[in-house]
Amino acid sequence: MKRSAAQRRTVPRARGHAPGGQPGHSSAALTGAEFVTLLKREQVADPHNAELRAGRAVRARPLTGQAAGVLQRLEQLLVQACAGTALQVRARPLVRLGPADLWRPHLGLMPAREVSTIHASGATTEAASSRLIVLVGRGEVGPERLAGYAAAGVGELWSVSLCAGWTVRYRSPWAGRYQSRTLWYPGEGVPVAALSGAPVEALEEGFQPAGLFAGGPDCGGRP
Repeated sequence: MKRSAAQRRTVPRARGHAPGGQPGHSSAALTGAEFVTLLKREQVADPHNAELRAGRAVRARPLTGQAAGVLQRLEQLLVQACAGTALQVRARPLVRLGPADLWRPHLGLMPAREVSTIHASGATTEAASSRLIVLVGRGEVGPERLAGYAAAGVGELWSVSLCAGWTVRYRSPWAGRYQSRTLWYPGEGVPVAALSGAPVEALEEGFQPAGLFAGGPDCGGRP
């Protein structure tokens, strides 16, 4: 029996996932290979934002409002900084951290040979091949996610904290932790190690958080 288009784009409940890529009640988990197969078959809702965490397919929250503008500006600056190099910027790359973990950071700086032109094809990049990972949010990246990237060998990670109004640059991963942590304020150029220290302004001078996430609480916690 043929399945409807809606059914084809939903992770099957039998694999422990509810429609829309949210975890279900089953204890079954997906491997990275199985998740990639589902992506290639277009059986995952919103494939551009779908990721695998500890064997569970979830939907990474897209940025909206001012946050989306900050991300777009930063992506453009990184693209300009990479001109003439063997590196390229990818939005929402599928980064392999382990056999059951395929995460989607907001931006990734990757060797050009590993960049796929089709985001939803299931193409993955090994975490250790990533030259820079960028995460944008209200606050700093959580310790669990930070430890995951460090353990997987991501050499440089930027956590753009919009409510605090600064960027934290993490470097030198060792034993599941980053040994170097530096703070950069709006208007300051953050050096990109993979680009010989070329500075990129993660947050523009005078940045003020306002209306960061449409439909969600602002930095003051108001609904």
